[in-house]
Amino acid sequence: MVENALVYGISWVAHRHRLYDAFHKIYPNVLTWEGKASNPKWFRTIEADPESILKYGRDIFLYSSPGRNAGVLLSWLDTLAAQTSIRIEKDTVFVNPENKEMIIRVRNKDGWGEKATGTLPIVGGSVRGSGLEVLNPSKPVSEKCVIIGVEDGDYIEVTVCVLNQDARNPGRLILKSIQSDSDGIYFEDSHSLQDIGDHWQLLRLRGRVQNAPVDGRMECLVYYPGQLELKVRDLEIRHMGKTR
Repeated sequence: MVENALVYGISWVAHRHRLYDAFHKIYPNVLTWEGKASNPKWFRTIEADPESILKYGRDIFLYSSPGRNAGVLLSWLDTLAAQTSIRIEKDTVFVNPENKEMIIRVRNKDGWGEKATGTLPIVGGSVRGSGLEVLNPSKPVSEKCVIIGVEDGDYIEVTVCVLNQDARNPGRLILKSIQSDSDGIYFEDSHSLQDIGDHWQLLRLRGRVQNAPVDGRMECLVYYPGQLELKVRDLEIRHMGKTR
């Protein structure tokens, strides 16, 4: 399996977080187990959001061979499912009797999955793009990205790459309803950062929508309150909810 060989190879690379951009563009859904003390990572580069692993709705395939940690990982997924109140099921989809390799599939049984995101004007795509914006005192707010069809209980994960020259004034990733002043649906994060190389960082925001906005619409933007410059690129939205 190509992915398994690449994961083994990158394990010997120092500062592998710098490879996040390259690997995420080609293998956006490859997770690696990092042990009980850490969350799984995207291709051994940066930590993934545990809750979205199950709520994204895609089947999870585990490669198991003698001496590997498949059993420990399955136990971790069971604990995660209990913590997030999601039912999961597991089955074996491939067995190699010669060397006892197996492929184990894990899927959620509660209908969680990815939902339509809406429009992303600054990146020119439905989910992800690589457009670059520069925020400064004359333009402190990025273009707004609209998310449609938001319902009670939805879970939304937003990430954006930021390059900040102003340590005192970090960029603020904001997710809010169109009428947030009246309905109070507002999420903000400026500190959930992970280094991805060349002074760029990945900023992540997660929000559980308890009550849907009246029109089912939310918007995402980046706000820079400083006097210098903030560069932003690669905004990515994962809008998850009950799809069946």
